[in-house]
Amino acid sequence: MKLSMYNIETKTKDGLLIFNTVTSGILLLNEEYTLEYEKLKIDDGKCQKDDLIKEMIRCGMLVDDSTEELSKVIVENNVNKYAHNIDFTIATTMNCNFACPYCYEEGVRYNTMTKKIADKTIRFILEQTTSNTPLSIYWYGGEPLLDMKTITYITKELQKNKDKFASYSASIVTNGYLLTEKVAKQLKKLNIENVQITLDGPAYIHNKRRYLKASKKPTFETILNNIKQCCEILNISIRVNVDKSNMECVDELFQTLCEKGLKDKVSFYISPVSDFSENPNKQCFSNQEFSKEQVDFYLRMIEKGNKIVSVPHANYGVCSAISPFSFLVDPLGDLYKCWNDVSRKDLCVGNVETGVQYNEVLSKYLNYEPIKEKKCFKCSILPLCLGGCPNENMVLKKTNCSPLKFNVSNIVEYYYKSQLI
Repeated sequence: MKLSMYNIETKTKDGLLIFNTVTSGILLLNEEYTLEYEKLKIDDGKCQKDDLIKEMIRCGMLVDDSTEELSKVIVENNVNKYAHNIDFTIATTMNCNFACPYCYEEGVRYNTMTKKIADKTIRFILEQTTSNTPLSIYWYGGEPLLDMKTITYITKELQKNKDKFASYSASIVTNGYLLTEKVAKQLKKLNIENVQITLDGPAYIHNKRRYLKASKKPTFETILNNIKQCCEILNISIRVNVDKSNMECVDELFQTLCEKGLKDKVSFYISPVSDFSENPNKQCFSNQEFSKEQVDFYLRMIEKGNKIVSVPHANYGVCSAISPFSFLVDPLGDLYKCWNDVSRKDLCVGNVETGVQYNEVLSKYLNYEPIKEKKCFKCSILPLCLGGCPNENMVLKKTNCSPLKFNVSNIVEYYYKSQLI
């Protein structure tokens, strides 16, 4: 047996914490067991603790001498990439009631899907599925709740053919302004039970960044009230888009949610605002900068008794954009591979009426190799990032290391601490 190349060790005041990035297994070793563990690093070293050996094998921290771990990770990634799970992201409208300054959709066509295109979208989806195919639908935009009529129509037509799917799931990404209790109940009936809503900080920050397009009126209180009314109906995840201008206010937002009784009723996470242009906005964090902000935030949350740290998991498949069975449909029925490409005609890979076009864009996505840089081959976090975002890497023409490269030890330690609360 040999130690896995994907073990990450962290010394804490409680002992040695070992994390395996393939299995997400975690072990905390006291001083006695740490000494036995260290013997495993020595050639022909004999560990005297059979229970330690057994547990390390179970957690993937000890593997057979013949195991080619890098090759195994690559195979697992390819298996997931080509797993026949059908994913469709559908943007029935590119219209939006907000005017967010960082929105990537600036300049795109503000179309809304017609019934004719909706019917062709339904037919295209059904043509891609078989009786053993799990189908996942992600409703997107624009602001998708501006077009509940089309969402309802497409969903009901797909559900008439539910025998074609091995399983069916649906999620929606919304700004939350129109998510009333009535709308939440409609979504629930349509099996759209997972909702992502963005808040960019407490009211005085959020309202400067996410305001109504037509009137410039604030949106925070309406969204917060909607979340309170709907969190018992739907599974709500709150995302905070952070950069250097609002990161210091995230704690205040979380405290506001706690005061409103939402602490254990919604999930909560922070995500960096990204800019892939040649001259990126200086307010945006680099991955290394964000990694520090993220762990500092987690530590503050733990110190206040909040369990919001999640243990990292292997990211096999990397992204549905590189899967041959995943597409994004825009209001005109045009097909795309990535959310960042939607409604940009030069990045289109077909149409629901004429079918998939194997052009240069599609070729780049489907032939994308996530593990091609030598620096990745021996990296212990490779199973967690698999080279990172394909779209980002293709735009930048280089692989940027994930924030996990810089903070995974801290996150695992904080996750362990959070379990003791």
